[in-house]
Amino acid sequence: MIIRTLFLLQIGLFFCISPVIGFAGDKQIFNVKANEKINGNEVDSTKAIQTAIDAAIKAGPGSTVQLQKGKYRLSAVDLQPCLKIGHANGLIIQGQGENTELIITNPRCQAINLDYSKNTIIKSLVIDYDPLPYTQGRIIDVNAEDEYFDLDIEEGFPELDKPWFAAASEKNVAFGMLFDGNMPVIKANAPDHIFFKSWQKISGRVYRLNSRPDQKSKVAYIAKGDRFVLLARLAGGGAGIYFGDCERCGLEDVKIYASNSGAVIAVSCNELVFRRLEVKRRPNTNRLLSTDADGVHCQQNRVGPLIEDCLFEYIADDTLNIYCTVSRILESPNTSELILSQDCRLKSGDRLQIYNPREGRVLGERIIKALDELPGQRYRVQLDKSIEGILTGANHFEADTAFNLSASGQGYVIRNNRMIGQRRHGMLLRGGNGIIENNYIKDVRGLGIVLANDPDWPEGPIPGNIVIKNNTIVRVGDDFGYGHRVDSGAIQVINTRTGWNLGKGRDIRNIVIEGNKVIDPIGAAIFVGGARNVTILNNEITASEDSRIYEKRAAVRIANCEGVKIDGLSVVDPRPDCIAAVEILADTAADVNGVAITRLKAQLHTGAVQVIDNRK
Repeated sequence: MIIRTLFLLQIGLFFCISPVIGFAGDKQIFNVKANEKINGNEVDSTKAIQTAIDAAIKAGPGSTVQLQKGKYRLSAVDLQPCLKIGHANGLIIQGQGENTELIITNPRCQAINLDYSKNTIIKSLVIDYDPLPYTQGRIIDVNAEDEYFDLDIEEGFPELDKPWFAAASEKNVAFGMLFDGNMPVIKANAPDHIFFKSWQKISGRVYRLNSRPDQKSKVAYIAKGDRFVLLARLAGGGAGIYFGDCERCGLEDVKIYASNSGAVIAVSCNELVFRRLEVKRRPNTNRLLSTDADGVHCQQNRVGPLIEDCLFEYIADDTLNIYCTVSRILESPNTSELILSQDCRLKSGDRLQIYNPREGRVLGERIIKALDELPGQRYRVQLDKSIEGILTGANHFEADTAFNLSASGQGYVIRNNRMIGQRRHGMLLRGGNGIIENNYIKDVRGLGIVLANDPDWPEGPIPGNIVIKNNTIVRVGDDFGYGHRVDSGAIQVINTRTGWNLGKGRDIRNIVIEGNKVIDPIGAAIFVGGARNVTILNNEITASEDSRIYEKRAAVRIANCEGVKIDGLSVVDPRPDCIAAVEILADTAADVNGVAITRLKAQLHTGAVQVIDNRK
């Protein structure tokens, strides 16, 4: 705990001093004026800003690119960034708040790309797309049997004959989301997405959308009058702002109103900081959506990030996703040597988590003593200690896998943020040594806070050493496929094996769930599965009698665990289908070695009980 506290202090200290680093020494300011129109024609400002960025990088640490009030229209060819920041150190990109807008005119390019940069910050500006990388409209006819519906596209939104929609269809990422017909929210108790094989123009702005055959059951949830958003998401090359191999960089007071992928994507970075970032629908518009994918998407980051005082609304995926990619174990020449795929970057000294995805068990952790790159995008890895019983293979379903704990975003801090209306989860966290505190999560259609691996996707590692404290979670999971699952929870802590089933190992360790408030849970408020040494302390769970609940559930459910301590739990739930305050499943360790419960207070419907213990 002392080590983790010192580390978090270092993260906080970095962001406090980073503006000072940026302005240190003989600073140079490079001003770029917003020339919106010349002789009535819109001006592309890409070259002017890029020239200023290049000059500021060359001038060295302390330089600032100053953007004035106004709208800067930016463009690039498909799958390329409008603005490139490479090998910068101590650079500041400074706007004038919401009066400085970067308008991206190609829905198939990034706004800003930062590579191999240090101590660089983007501040006080807005990013938006025109035209948008999605469209929306109202459903005027449905034929569930023939797997189609007719969509009347609203004025001001692009029609489906635009090339960015065709490109999404070719990449098999043409999907959309069903919205309520009367309110600008994702439709409750319905599938969260539908994929399409084709569409045709019927008349005017009306298009017939033909779902894929495997999506037929989802069309049955659509009603005439519902609204719908169809994405032109980029499977690769998209982002509002992309950080690659950056260190101690970040965003401050940036607003992102649209993106063709994640609002912010960070890959192989270290100690990034995002403060007062807002990802939301453009104000004073009828848009249903902000970004096409995650709010902040972090892959293979060494440390962090810190995400603080941010707002995330109506995102077409998860608010936050922190993880590392899988390394497939292709061969094991001996017990201390592995041949791994290069899906994840590795270095000497990195710590690997070796995982059996079929059973859902951690086989061990080993440090890389030495490694060599081999032809065919492979690593030869020498381990510090031998490991027995490894199963090798060509894919992540058949073979055991390795996850790089040293590049999984450990040490993240997620504090004082608001997350509202997302298609999927509030947070999806796979890295460890994290703190999640004082966040407000409401009406996301996935779950609120998820600590889990996913060997099917595949992402990992198994998380551990995490504090979830003083968060408020309101009415999450109200969508088919999330709240309906037996392992769902507004706070979900779960070790999964292939098939999205509960793992056999109790490998998630040292989790503290303290002082949280869960309001109107759709299923369980807290689910913990495949874990040990979990403290559930002073949490409050409340529900109104008329709020929705899927099937019969307990407020807290414990499965295949040991060393769980529940203390000071308060449950007020008058709904008949809330059958208990706590349910302990049969595969949990016996007596108090499995679960110890003290100071439990419960006000439940007549016939419900405080504890259901299936081990008896």
